[in-house]
Amino acid sequence: MRQEEVDPSLLLRDNISYKNICSLSVSLVCRLNCLVAIMESVSGVTNRAALPSLPILLASGITIYALGLVLYRLYLHPLAKFPGPRIAAVTSFYEGYFEIVLKGQYSKHISKLHDQYGVLELFLIPV
Repeated sequence: MRQEEVDPSLLLRDNISYKNICSLSVSLVCRLNCLVAIMESVSGVTNRAALPSLPILLASGITIYALGLVLYRLYLHPLAKFPGPRIAAVTSFYEGYFEIVLKGQYSKHISKLHDQYGVLELFLIPV
C-alpha cells in the first residue's frame, strides 16, 4: 500500500496539522527505504548488516545538510561580505539568546555591534 504524497509547502502554512507532518515523515522513511533497496541492488550486497542503517543514513544526511548550510551562509550568501559576528550569520539562536536568556538585550547589543563594526550606509538612488 502506497502512502499519500504530502506537499512540503503544507508545513509552511499557519495551519500545520499533525496528520500532514506524520504523512510527510512516513513518506520520507519510505523514500529512504527505497534508497537502501537501490543500494542493495547496485552493490549486489544482500546482507543488510553490511549497509548503513536508516538512523545512520538520516544522521549523515542531516549533518551534511547542516554543514552545507553553514558554508553557504558564511561564504556564498550575498550578505556574507558584510562584517559582523560569524555565529550571528550562521544561526538565529544568536538573537534568541539575547532576547530570551538575557531578557530583551538584543537592541542594546546591536548598538554595541554598530560601534564595533561601524554603521552600514546604503544610498538609494531614485530611478
